[in-house]
Amino acid sequence: KQREEKVMKQQHSQQLDTEYTEYTEFYEQDERDLMIEKLQDEIELLIEENESLIEDRYKFEDLKERFHSLEVEKKDLSLRMQAMQILVENSRSYQNDCRQLMNENKTLKFEINRLRRQLLI
Repeated sequence: KQREEKVMKQQHSQQLDTEYTEYTEFYEQDERDLMIEKLQDEIELLIEENESLIEDRYKFEDLKERFHSLEVEKKDLSLRMQAMQILVENSRSYQNDCRQLMNENKTLKFEINRLRRQLLI
């Protein structure tokens, strides 16, 4: 009878060990599955963040090119303004020269008319 009890106890102990092992394996597998899910979610977030950073980089490069283009345009406009200022200055000088020539022309006409009158007298 003691032997039977001992065998029963051993069987019960083995059954408990088996149940404990199965439970532990199930629990560990569940933990691994949860960890895998969590890592997959983190990976997806990192991929989205990376894609966003790539888009931002392309936008930055585009803005950099546009800025450079605007800088070139600004230099071009600056040179055009300088050219316009030179044209305006030249135009003023030309106008002054024209006025002076017109005055000289009037003076010469007046002098010619005076000389003509003298010849006629």
